[in-house]
Amino acid sequence: MFTIVIVDDEAIVRYGIKHSVDWGALNATRVEEAFHGQEVLDRWDEWRPDLIVTDIKMPVMDGIELIKRAKERNPDCRFIVLSCIDEFEYVKEAFMLGASDYVLKMTVRPEDMTACIGRVIQEMIGSRSADKRMQPHVPSGERYKIEGFFRDILSHMYMAWEIVETAKSISVRTSFDRYGVAVMELNMREALPRYGSDGKLLVGYSVVNMLGEIAAEERDFDFFKLEPDEFVLVFDRGAEEPARRFEERVSAKLMRIAAGAETFLKLGVRFGVSEPEQSADRLIAAYKAAKRAAARCVFRPEAERIVFAGEPGPQRPPEEDEALSHRFAATLRKRLAASLPYAKEEETAAAVDEAFAMLSEDRCTPQAARACLAKAVSAVNLIVLESGEAGRFPPFDEESFDAGWNRDRTRRRLSAYCGDYIAFLRSKHEKSGRKLVRDIVAYLNEQYADKITLEQTAKHFYVNKTYLSELFKAETGRNFTRYLNEIRVERAKMLMLQTNMTMTEIAERVGFADFRYFGRVFKNHTELAPSEYRTRAVQPKRNGV
Repeated sequence: MFTIVIVDDEAIVRYGIKHSVDWGALNATRVEEAFHGQEVLDRWDEWRPDLIVTDIKMPVMDGIELIKRAKERNPDCRFIVLSCIDEFEYVKEAFMLGASDYVLKMTVRPEDMTACIGRVIQEMIGSRSADKRMQPHVPSGERYKIEGFFRDILSHMYMAWEIVETAKSISVRTSFDRYGVAVMELNMREALPRYGSDGKLLVGYSVVNMLGEIAAEERDFDFFKLEPDEFVLVFDRGAEEPARRFEERVSAKLMRIAAGAETFLKLGVRFGVSEPEQSADRLIAAYKAAKRAAARCVFRPEAERIVFAGEPGPQRPPEEDEALSHRFAATLRKRLAASLPYAKEEETAAAVDEAFAMLSEDRCTPQAARACLAKAVSAVNLIVLESGEAGRFPPFDEESFDAGWNRDRTRRRLSAYCGDYIAFLRSKHEKSGRKLVRDIVAYLNEQYADKITLEQTAKHFYVNKTYLSELFKAETGRNFTRYLNEIRVERAKMLMLQTNMTMTEIAERVGFADFRYFGRVFKNHTELAPSEYRTRAVQPKRNGV
């Protein structure tokens, strides 16, 4: 059971955190509040906090000083920092002092805060149950030494024997006798919008902290950050450990890391793993093999985050990739241009699916696939732009969605976007179509006596003749000619009753140049010849009825 202290000079922030988290479910039996850091120290013996959730900027004593002083009293106390976008330097210092995590307090959701606190509490539970077998975290200074050591290896700055000797002098777990290398790539593009301008560094600190927790508990791998979106892990392999067992152990560890990154950091990750090596001078080759394997995740199902270098992969000449890339873009663009703007749902879906089928692992390299995926997104956005709907329908988000991360995920997202766009077009067409038909009906009621045809009406309203024919029938339930003739017949009936005009004159007045054709149309609509209809309609009036 744990005691939590929330420290912030804003009462509304303390209240919000305290009352939005289910503390009982997190094994927190006591939750206290403090206005500033000094208040926590003044009541330290009373509260004995296990976890402090603290703001950075506060009166009397700020969060950084609180972390320093609290660490002196209890080195095992954990800290979560509440930060603002512009406080990155303070967050960095807090991590250096041993903070477990941070949240952006102005945008954090209750579920995110609960998840963050829950993760730290689970780490504390694990630490308490494993104190006897766990080594302490690698100190920050040692962490930089390890990172620099591995970077130097990849820069060809060590001979094999120097690698082994140097590793013994710092806190490196790997013996380099039997080992494997894993490359972890981060989907940084989609993470950055949540972290602000210093996002890459903040994500990096969070990942280092997470990996440090797991490495301290498991004690079977080293890790270092090579790029903001790339980490390298080196796993020791037991002297008698079969290759299959080693692969299973590494997979389980990487899946645990992936789950932590996705659950608590909302960060997509993927891994490539080298084949086992047995000498230090093979580290660079193992890294390159793992890097190539990680790239092949683009072809795999989204849930399949690990690719081993031992699995067969294609080796294709660059000119084949270039040809495929051009063919992919041209084919997709042509087919989408003929279907998407016209709301042809089945044709659009088929165009996307068939184009993406070209991006199989046996037909192109990961580099070509990523290029094609980016082109697919651009092609769809260009078609929407050219349709004139860009201002009314948002473009596919190319900035915060990494299209090249995974083929199947991009296909699903792109298909869904096209489906939404088609629904938008149909809704728009339905609304505009109804208005168009209303306008045409009014036009027919005014101009029925003129020489009116479907083609002439389509030109008058600047629409396609076939489209107008289908739309008119869908909206009125009758085809264009029948609807026009109904209007003319009704007008003819009125003239028969209200005037002494001859049938020929009436036919001409309502738009029929041919009296015989008028007779056929009239009888088709009333089942009576014009003269018969007039006789029957007029006779009751003469009889006084």
